[in-house]
Amino acid sequence: MLDEKFFLGGGITMLVVAAWTAPKLYREKLSNLVLFVLTVALIALGSFWAALEAVDYVLEASLDKATLRRVQNSLELIAIPVMWWSYLAFFFLGNLILWEIAKYRLEDILESKS
Repeated sequence: MLDEKFFLGGGITMLVVAAWTAPKLYREKLSNLVLFVLTVALIALGSFWAALEAVDYVLEASLDKATLRRVQNSLELIAIPVMWWSYLAFFFLGNLILWEIAKYRLEDILESKS
């Protein structure tokens, strides 16, 4: 019922609302926080992917074909789905777009005050 799409969609919605209603807060704090979280997630997923590739490479030289095929099937089950890499890219591009939206929104707010 509650899967990653629910949480990611909620996070994106909160960022859009924050960029529109509090552009100064978004540009000063939230954008940097989003980039930090994306960097940590990218490093974690990249490290996990590299470890799986290293295990696969090492096992190819030391196992027979039947055992190797079973191990590779097991590794494919725990591999990182392409969808997660897509989520990271979507959040990064969304953050860039929201940065610009917050910039124009902040200019509009300051212009309307004067």
